[in-house]
Amino acid sequence: MNLNNIFKKISGFALVGAIAFAGFAGTADAAPQGADQGTNTVPQLTKTVKGSDYFGGGTFNFTITEVGITDNNGGGYDGYNSQTGGNLIGNTATITLEPGQTTGNVYVTVNNPADNLPVGVYRYQVTEEASNISGMTDSDATYYIDVFVQRTEDNGREIAYYIVHDGANKVEPNFENTLAQEDLVITKTITGNQANLSDTFTFTINVGSTSNTSVRYSTTGVTNNVENQAVTTGQDITIAGVTNNSTITLTGLTANDTVKITESDAKDGGYKANVSGGLTLNAADVDSGAATGTATVTADIADIEWENSRTAQIPTGLIENIAPFVLAIAAAGIVFFIYFKRDKDEEEQLA
Repeated sequence: MNLNNIFKKISGFALVGAIAFAGFAGTADAAPQGADQGTNTVPQLTKTVKGSDYFGGGTFNFTITEVGITDNNGGGYDGYNSQTGGNLIGNTATITLEPGQTTGNVYVTVNNPADNLPVGVYRYQVTEEASNISGMTDSDATYYIDVFVQRTEDNGREIAYYIVHDGANKVEPNFENTLAQEDLVITKTITGNQANLSDTFTFTINVGSTSNTSVRYSTTGVTNNVENQAVTTGQDITIAGVTNNSTITLTGLTANDTVKITESDAKDGGYKANVSGGLTLNAADVDSGAATGTATVTADIADIEWENSRTAQIPTGLIENIAPFVLAIAAAGIVFFIYFKRDKDEEEQLA
C-alpha cells in the first residue's frame, strides 16, 4: 500500500471538511451581503418622491435609533463584538425638498470620534417619520448603519468604517414616497342672445393647502399664455383676457387642497356666471366682482365648466301697445283710398 497516496486522500478529506464547516459557521453568524466592502465615507440618506412630475415641496424627518445586533437583523461580524451605548451618530436627520424637486439627500451627523469606546460594531436603525403631506404615502423602509470602532496605534479609538444595509444586503438607503396628485382644468364659455364671444374676463385664483407650498398652472387663449408657471399656495394669481374657449389648468394639487376663483367683468357687460364640475358657485353676479366659486380637491375631481351668459327678453310688449294705432291708421288709409277712387270715377263719368 502506498502511504503517500493514503496521506494525500486523508488530507483532501480533511480540507474539504474544514471548508464545509467554515461555510456553515459563516452562515450561522452572517453579516449583510457585501459587508466586506465597508466605506470610510459618512452615510448619506436619500429621499425620493414618486407618482408625479411636479412636487410642491416639503420636509421629511428621520429617526435614528441605536439597536443591538441579533441574528434576526443581520447577524454579527467575525472579530467584532456587538456594542451599544456609543452615541456615534445623531438621532435625527432632515431632508427638505424645494418646490419642483423630487429627490434630495443628507449625510448623517457624526457625534462622537469614538474616543474611549469599546472596540466593536455599533448598529443604528433609520426610519422615516410621518410626512403628514396630503396625498402622500410614506416609505415604510428600515435601514441599518453599522459603525465599526477599532483600536489605534496609540491605544486610542477610531471609526474604521461604516456599512449600510437593510438587514440582509448592503444597500444605498433611499426612502421612496408616492404622491397622488390631481389636475384641474377650467374651461370658459360665453353664451346668450346678447353675448359677445370676444368679451374678456379676469380670473383671480387662490390655491389653499396645508401641505403643498406651490402648484403649477398653464393657460391657453388668454392675454398672456403661460406654461407650468409656479403658484405659491395662499397667494392670489391674476389671469386677464379670459374669453370664450380659454382654459386654465392647475397641476400638482393634492387631496383637500382648495381652489378659490373670483371672476370680474371689466366691461360691466351684465353677464352672470354658471358653473358645472367640481366647483360650488357662491355668487354669480360678474359685474359686482362677486362671481366666486370654491372647489375642494378630491380624487378624480371633475373639471370645471365656467359659463358666462348674457340674455335679454325680446320687447314684445311694445308691439302690443302700438297695435291699435297701427290698425287705426290702416283703416283711415282704406277709407281715403275708397273715397278718392269713387270721386275720380264720378269725374270720369261727367266728362
